Amino acid sequence: MELPVVVGLHVCERITQDPLTGSVTLFNRFSELYFDEFPMTFSFSVFGVFVNGFGMMAFRVEIEQLATGLIVHEFPTMIEFTDRLEEVVFSLKVPESFIWFPGGYDVSLTIDGIPTTKCKIHLLESERAT
Repeated sequence: MELPVVVGLHVCERITQDPLTGSVTLFNRFSELYFDEFPMTFSFSVFGVFVNGFGMMAFRVEIEQLATGLIVHEFPTMIEFTDRLEEVVFSLKVPESFIWFPGGYDVSLTIDGIPTTKCKIHLLESERAT
């Protein structure tokens, strides 16, 4: 089976789609966020565009803590590609997720068990004035 081609993968606070035009807007795309304390919970969205896929495929978004190599969260879903010539937009609203430690994380996407793309995010503790 041939995997679809990844046009782009982004992490942002939220995604909206205009019901009339279908245009997509990413709000507050980030690679670094600061939090007052850890452990903490937060929610975010993953957005990607794919071409040249066909058929039903299993997508899985994984969040990996870079310091340990552990997958701390994973979110599976199914995507159907009906036309190889059509762009398929993928968006996933990641629910409130518990993060124990500050540091670097990979947000990666696998399709049918094969790694396709990833982006790094840094979830850091903000410095407090004393």
